[in-house]
Amino acid sequence: MICTLEAHWGVILEFQKRIKQSSLLALSWREAISSSQMEGAITTRKKAKEMIQQEKKPKNKSEQMILNNFITMKYIVQNKNEDLTIDNLLYIHIKNHKRHKDSI
Repeated sequence: MICTLEAHWGVILEFQKRIKQSSLLALSWREAISSSQMEGAITTRKKAKEMIQQEKKPKNKSEQMILNNFITMKYIVQNKNEDLTIDNLLYIHIKNHKRHKDSI
């Protein structure tokens, strides 16, 4: 019986981990869209979500802004256990600047 409970507990923990990762990813795209719209991006939440989920190439500056913010949020979530250092901030800044520059 204990062996069975341990096996189920492992499945439960893995399921919780996946839900948490899924929730963080959902929060990431929502935050990317909302913050971009506050900064002046013009699009609907539906179109922005489709672009992110279907990995479509941005068609304009608004979509590029949303994608940059999403990639930044995704990086932050993936590295949430790392210390926030100047090197990490520079990495984020340089990557966003390069993506923005390449899209113009």
